[in-house]
Amino acid sequence: MNSQKNLMLQVDGVITDHEFGSFGTVYNALVESLRVQERIIVSIIINGVEVLADKVESFPCNEVHHAIISTQQKNQFIQGLLESVTDYIPNLCKGIIKIANLLQADRQEESYELFVQAIEGLEWTNSCISGLLELCNEQRNDDLYNLNIKFHNHLLELEQAMELQSTTDIADILEYVLAPTLVDIGITLSDYSIKPV
Repeated sequence: MNSQKNLMLQVDGVITDHEFGSFGTVYNALVESLRVQERIIVSIIINGVEVLADKVESFPCNEVHHAIISTQQKNQFIQGLLESVTDYIPNLCKGIIKIANLLQADRQEESYELFVQAIEGLEWTNSCISGLLELCNEQRNDDLYNLNIKFHNHLLELEQAMELQSTTDIADILEYVLAPTLVDIGITLSDYSIKPV
């Protein structure tokens, strides 16, 4: 009786069996094939656990017995990401201005929960913009590239103000630095277009 497991790989609904312990090799070949097809991995579930694509290498490949991977056309993914971040930015701006107003009114406790959410939103927005620039490197948009650098530097300024626990500086950076930069990013993204494959 052979008790050896197999690796079951499901990619966009197509199931294939592979030798157990070969996930690293199989995954790398799949990534290369998807790159040629101009497809993006949008979801990976390994042994029932959702894993981010950039964290797959840290997963113990010799323990993978079941992987489900979903992909999407690169341009379709980029367009969806553009729409998501463009729709999100106005809400993020409203939120950070509300936080700034609460801080200026000396209502720190009230602003704390919103501030935690805003930080997550700022990090997500930064990640999206960086990802868009990386995915669209052949269609580079210099305005977005420069705004991304400016945005990243403003996030560093905010981090420094947080370390100093300067609520005045935090409020000013949120309202007068980050919010206008986010508006500019939103305008640039709304004018951004992806050429079809």
